[in-house]
Amino acid sequence: MLDFSRLQTPPEHGDVLIEPSPDRMATLARENHASLRALRIQVLDTDVNDVRASLRATMCDGYDGPLVMIGHQPEFIHAGVWAKHVVAANVASSMGARAVNFVVDNDAPHAVLLDVPHAAGAHVATRSIPFGELAHESALEGAPPADRPARQRFDATIREIMGERFERSSMPRYLSALAETDDAVDRVDQMVRARRAVDRSFGIDLIDRRVSDTWLGPFLADVMLNADRFANCYNAALAAYRVAQKVRNNHRPIPDLAREASRTELPVWVYRLGEPRRRLYVERSQDAIALYAGAERFGRVSTSDLGRWDRAEVALKNQSGYLFRPRALSLTLWARVFVGDLFIHGIGGAKYDRITDDLMRRYYGIEPPAMACVSATVLMNLPHANVNPATLRPARARARDIQYNPQRY
Repeated sequence: MLDFSRLQTPPEHGDVLIEPSPDRMATLARENHASLRALRIQVLDTDVNDVRASLRATMCDGYDGPLVMIGHQPEFIHAGVWAKHVVAANVASSMGARAVNFVVDNDAPHAVLLDVPHAAGAHVATRSIPFGELAHESALEGAPPADRPARQRFDATIREIMGERFERSSMPRYLSALAETDDAVDRVDQMVRARRAVDRSFGIDLIDRRVSDTWLGPFLADVMLNADRFANCYNAALAAYRVAQKVRNNHRPIPDLAREASRTELPVWVYRLGEPRRRLYVERSQDAIALYAGAERFGRVSTSDLGRWDRAEVALKNQSGYLFRPRALSLTLWARVFVGDLFIHGIGGAKYDRITDDLMRRYYGIEPPAMACVSATVLMNLPHANVNPATLRPARARARDIQYNPQRY
């Protein structure tokens, strides 16, 4: 069990948060592996261990030992996120195991930007450098790769802003790998390849698996067939979290799954490549389930097809070009029950995944596998004033007094 009171952003340069210790993480991975193998959950017409074996065959060549997992969007990441790569790789290596990084390519950022600080004397400003354009509210998956001229402009701009700091950074390695991505299938492929070049320079070798290539499975079909019960469990877990954390807003940390007439929302995105993501709703009749992207009906699948995995996958892949992709809680629930053994979160993910723990108990009737949390703080060597909260307080009080009592000055 994580000590959530310890999950605070590391305050100073070089500080790290690793909870629990790496040795304890290795022990938990082994314990989780044993307890998950002992599960007796039926998913559609398939045992959970057969589902796990099938997914392992696809993701890591049938490897059946303890599997450490992390995941993040394929955008530019800060040190706190990248620390998960370091710890996951080292924990897996220490126990002769493997580590998987789920590339969450169904995320839909407003833009892909790299914030680059620029120092001019004692003044520091930040410029946000775009890495290509994105269609409005569309997922990164399938976004066209940045062409060679765009990559060259990106490279030249970063070199100019960073100046002499450029060669001392990891950016030359990143940009060199990015320059060799003429054959990339999309923007995500480019960014993953470039990030892996930096990883390898630190001896980090993770198995990168895109969510779009791995997620569709018996879990989705099962949730569709049991949409009302799943939504009830999901919303009850959210309600319990809000009570425990004294959250009064019913849309925090995420909204409940909605019900509209006879339709039930599921924690799943649906979209066509290049189009905005929309929320999945399902409506069950006697022998079929109608599928909705928001208010728009786009497909139908028979309950008999959904009940058998050898037919459900084909049926779900043939729905007017729409793709099914997980939202946050459904992704980590799937990963922790059906794929790996120890999920290493960042601080926010670990705190929110207490909801997923409760959802596992309510929906599957199981005790959730333990998880871990890692973060770090690395500050750039930039000009800065020697200021801390204690020196700021009197300055703020004086500024406030000037505003409200100018006659004194």
